[in-house]
Amino acid sequence: MQAQSILEKRPQALYRAGRFGILLAVLLLLFVWTASAQQDSTPTNAPDSSANSSDSTQDAGQEPVPDHPETSTLLQGGVSADQSGNRIVALRWGHLSAISVESFYAYDTNYKFSATNPQPSSEFATRLIAEYSIGSEHGGLDLQYRPYFVISDNNIQANFLGSLLDAHAFRRLSSKWTLNLHDLTEYAPDQSLFINPTISLNGSSGEISQQAFVANSGTQFREVGFVSLGYHFALHDTITFHGQITYVDLINNTNQPQSENTLYGTETTGGGGVTYTHSLGPNHEIGVSYNYDRQILGGPVGQSQYQTIQVNYRQKIRPTVLLQLSGGPSWRTEGNNSFNNNITGSHTTYVALAQIIKTFHQASLALLYTRNYDYIGIITNSYHDRYDALYAHNFGRTWGFALGASYIQTHAGTFSQPLNGRTLWGRVSYYLSPQWTLFASYENSALAGGPQPYSSRNFIMVGAKWSYGDQRNILR
Repeated sequence: MQAQSILEKRPQALYRAGRFGILLAVLLLLFVWTASAQQDSTPTNAPDSSANSSDSTQDAGQEPVPDHPETSTLLQGGVSADQSGNRIVALRWGHLSAISVESFYAYDTNYKFSATNPQPSSEFATRLIAEYSIGSEHGGLDLQYRPYFVISDNNIQANFLGSLLDAHAFRRLSSKWTLNLHDLTEYAPDQSLFINPTISLNGSSGEISQQAFVANSGTQFREVGFVSLGYHFALHDTITFHGQITYVDLINNTNQPQSENTLYGTETTGGGGVTYTHSLGPNHEIGVSYNYDRQILGGPVGQSQYQTIQVNYRQKIRPTVLLQLSGGPSWRTEGNNSFNNNITGSHTTYVALAQIIKTFHQASLALLYTRNYDYIGIITNSYHDRYDALYAHNFGRTWGFALGASYIQTHAGTFSQPLNGRTLWGRVSYYLSPQWTLFASYENSALAGGPQPYSSRNFIMVGAKWSYGDQRNILR
């Protein structure tokens, strides 16, 4: 009865969260347009207000502070790499910055991801991805519309609600103060239908994007809000105050046994912190950060508090090698916890990030290790270790392939035993033209531990894709 009551309240919670996301997006748009109007009203012969005496004495090897600084992936509790403030748009057709249509045949050996009764499924699917972008150098809004149509062995399914709303704004308040706002709202019905790579690399910005890869055959609603205020108080030194909030709701779509439903639920995490950064050059920086988060799972019970202190290091060793290191102690304090009565008091551990990216002439290699408590595809109040590897290579302008692997392990928290998951995937692409691509992909996923008995699945996909623009410039 309690589980049924929670499910009955979810539509109201989704409505409130969605309304909050839309409201924040509107406010960000008003902020962007106001900033743009002020910029346009400035006379062309007016002096640059950002110039000051320190700029004239700036070191030759020191880059000036950008008007819209990129959100650093070193910022604990901040926005992930795929949600940075950078506006990199590879395509442009009016405000429609990207559009693609793909049709494919897929075979799934265990489409419900069940441990006791695996059921294969064959399906033919068509998916549309359209991205609408507006904005300027001060910020903007990106809206992705992702409907799909599926004909499977059992039924015909269409969904027209899949979408992602990404609003972000940044403004140089003065020569020393910079404000950055970001809101991300995502609704992904039955995300197991389309399995995307667990890790991808943005060749333009050199950033790694991690995807939540635990296959749960559920509907995901996610809301992420982020704000930062940076103060550049010296030539090489910046202090940044930030706040963030994340809301996630996972709904089970497969009528699995109650023992497996603990992977689903709601999670709300919010907090803030401060980061100090010292720049040693245009491609070399160090810093330290403090962050506080409060997490609530499924309502007023299952509360946890997290505090972390990290030392951050970032260096571009060569033009083709980027290294990032971050780590420090972390403390979790348990409140009322109805999920696991054995976990009480405080728990001390560490958080960390180690990332290296190497680019070649037509290839790239990325290795990433993270230890944190952020959302990974299931609802839990535990720390986790995650390992990712990616290698991608293009052969001329005709063939391309990518290989990836991810492994994750959760620790003490919601589940009495660690939860282990892995994913191996590969993809081959043949570029018929800049608009047409033939592709084939294979993925193997497995999950075990906690309330989840060992489950595995294989997903094979073969199809064709048309897009506006060069396929190799579009990130999946």
